[in-house]
Amino acid sequence: MTDAIFQAMIDKAERLSRYPTFVGVADLCGMLGVSERTVRRWQREGRMPPRARRGHRLVYQSSDFSAWLAEQVRG
Repeated sequence: MTDAIFQAMIDKAERLSRYPTFVGVADLCGMLGVSERTVRRWQREGRMPPRARRGHRLVYQSSDFSAWLAEQVRG
């Protein structure tokens, strides 16, 4: 990915304070601009932070996602 794309992703992650403590896959897709299929593939490949179960939903903790995204940018 290009630096501009990573910067856009970081900007979106910094806005996570507007979101609940846990973020669902659909919300992540909206923030990252990718499909649910892509997020699920990244999860299977071990490229995403761990998920948690909230009721019947699998979600990501916002702080884990922000840290993961920052790590992706640093390489």
